[in-house]
Amino acid sequence: MDKASLRQLLTQRLASVDDAKIVSVSQTINERLKSAADWLEVRSVFIYAAQSKWREVDVTEFITWLTTAHPELKVGVAPISLVAPIPSDGYDVIITPLLGFDESCHRLGRGAGWYDRFLARQDQATKIGVGLEMQRVDTVLSESHDISLDIVLTEQSAYKRHKSTS
Repeated sequence: MDKASLRQLLTQRLASVDDAKIVSVSQTINERLKSAADWLEVRSVFIYAAQSKWREVDVTEFITWLTTAHPELKVGVAPISLVAPIPSDGYDVIITPLLGFDESCHRLGRGAGWYDRFLARQDQATKIGVGLEMQRVDTVLSESHDISLDIVLTEQSAYKRHKSTS
């Protein structure tokens, strides 16, 4: 399925999810994020501010935990605008929203390319996507400019990208 059709399908799927489900899934994923990295080894984190209109996982609880439990961390928060300038700072961990993903951790975003441009500058970062299990699809067609994630966390699973050792 092409990206435009897949975006339409996933947008329709997410539109059917009620607020209570988003809250429940968000709580589960916030807990999973607490063990997604060795936060004592991390110096900087970049994370998004969830947009309820897009039915994104709300990571506010995790941000609060992270800044309270690890006040020494530099925490950057993504701008709400998809046309905002790309941050020039480097980060150790980046947590992104997604519209869809596959088991190989290929990420499908909303199509503006902001996260792909940002992630392309962050070779050293561990890239973690968060979403609902219902956002998983068989295949996300990956183009040369698309940046895969290292991990995708859902309310049910943790998907890890298999890196080649060649």
